Amino acid sequence: MAVSENHQLIQDLIGVFYGWGGSSPPPYRTIESAKIPEPYHALLVHDRDMTSTLEKYYGRKIQLQPDYTCENDGMLMRRVALLTHNPHRIVEVGAIRIAMRRFGPAAADLIRHAQMPLGAVLRECDVRYVSSPCAFFQIASDELLRRMLNLTASHHLYGRQNILSDSEGHSLAEVLEILSPMENADG
Repeated sequence: MAVSENHQLIQDLIGVFYGWGGSSPPPYRTIESAKIPEPYHALLVHDRDMTSTLEKYYGRKIQLQPDYTCENDGMLMRRVALLTHNPHRIVEVGAIRIAMRRFGPAAADLIRHAQMPLGAVLRECDVRYVSSPCAFFQIASDELLRRMLNLTASHHLYGRQNILSDSEGHSLAEVLEILSPMENADG
């Protein structure tokens, strides 16, 4: 995928994230993966789903907390938070656009019920996929991000744009993932 296509997809997904509520997105910039500080680098720069990566990092199951959902013409779009289970801590927010026609009935039902993150649905239903992070970015926390992440101060946040595809290369989902600030992290 060309750099201009990556930038357009990030803009589209940021539009999904900010589209519900009428606010404009804060400034963001794409960043080379090598310039992402730890621990964000380890959490973002890989070809796995984010659910399993966050579960391994935090040593806890990850839960889905939908903030807004809409389905139209076979595409389900959601703004979500991911949080650890017991204790509840928001560790990521994002937007996802899911091609529902690419999933069987069991997986589609789990996705629509929004009881677990997409990565957990993929594991539960044994859906084979390829994860392809296309771009990484840094974004300033604005009012919406502070509300969703339960932040009291402004932060520079790190994220990625990822595409999950089936074995034939058809897009299953396009994901914008923004991590919560970490203690003792640079940036």
